[in-house]
Amino acid sequence: MLKGFFRTTFALAGLVTMALASAGQARTIYECTFEDRGPNRNWLPTIVYVAYDPGSEEVQVSDPIIESVSGGPISVKPRTDNDARLSLRWTLMLESTAQNDFQWTYDFTVYKADNKAKITGTPRGYSDTLYAPGTCKVKKG
Repeated sequence: MLKGFFRTTFALAGLVTMALASAGQARTIYECTFEDRGPNRNWLPTIVYVAYDPGSEEVQVSDPIIESVSGGPISVKPRTDNDARLSLRWTLMLESTAQNDFQWTYDFTVYKADNKAKITGTPRGYSDTLYAPGTCKVKKG
């Protein structure tokens, strides 16, 4: 687990560096941290990076769960992108300890006025939705 953490940390740092270096003035990087609540542990990320060009059709997203599943950032189409918020949704197949795979849908929103954020995760076929509030640091590229 610790080896994966370090790999994720370096990959995320690379995403931020690459995004800042290549994007010019329009790029915004959100580094969002979320509460590590008991029931959410290992199902919701405690940190999410979003590389975002306002008005773009795709956003780059990375977190430790995405890194472990896909090996790097993923591209996501914004669900909402306006002056008030940026909302994203992505789906991942996660392995469980029972050797079953679970499809999880994640919803992420950052509120641009105060940089507060929220993330939810819902496993397919279950009514439970996990939730964590968070805050984001913003870097302009």
